Amino acid sequence: MDRYTLDIGGTKVEFRKSRNQIALRPRAGAGRALQMELEALARRQAVQRREPLGTYEIVEIDADAATIRKERGTLRRAASVGQQVAVYYTSDDNIPFVPEGTIYLEFAEDAATEARQAVIDRYALQLVEAELTGR
Repeated sequence: MDRYTLDIGGTKVEFRKSRNQIALRPRAGAGRALQMELEALARRQAVQRREPLGTYEIVEIDADAATIRKERGTLRRAASVGQQVAVYYTSDDNIPFVPEGTIYLEFAEDAATEARQAVIDRYALQLVEAELTGR
């Protein structure tokens, strides 16, 4: 399980990425089509649908890592899926967390442009605005 630590308001918070849960948001007007896509997935794999989290459908796939990657790719390409993101946990209470919204990153002043872009690419982030802090 991948682990990431973020500094949120001066507090270090560790996020653990779920190995087998994903969050899906349907495209506008495609809610029923997404349901049909999930029914097709359930015919291929052991799947548990969790309680919705906001506008996301939480799906748990009981399979090995390679199969989960394959199924995530299939869902990502589905016309009914507007967004697919990983599910994270911040503690041992098994309450899912789906990251959405704005993330602010601060890089070391001497970080190379290529290194900064590699972080953006690795986590499939979209750069909206870059600011110089003027330290």
